[in-house]
Amino acid sequence: MVDGHLIGAMGLSKSQFSKGEGYVMSDFVIRPVKYKRLSKLILACVLSKEVKMLLEQALNGRIKALSTTAFTDKPVSMKYRGLFEVHSRKEGRVNYTAPAGKWSLQEGYKWWWNKHSKSLN
Repeated sequence: MVDGHLIGAMGLSKSQFSKGEGYVMSDFVIRPVKYKRLSKLILACVLSKEVKMLLEQALNGRIKALSTTAFTDKPVSMKYRGLFEVHSRKEGRVNYTAPAGKWSLQEGYKWWWNKHSKSLN
């Protein structure tokens, strides 16, 4: 939520591939919005300690990392760049991974604001 408005959502699950890893099934911004690059803010939230704790409670186990897949023919997805590392590439997809619990929600917001506030209207 930003300014009392829902700006986006995330869908997380247990990874089918790695023990101790969560999988980001979906992360999206609800349009229209007055802020640019909100997708990076959603991802900053995904990597937060608070989301890690909620996911661990839901899955009843420890989560050390998060992974996701970008379906693209490009070498990288700009949405994940700077937050996730490329894990592998296959035709039409790029797999990413990042440590879970990188920062608090407040720290993630500050990172987004400092990096991307120039892109505001």
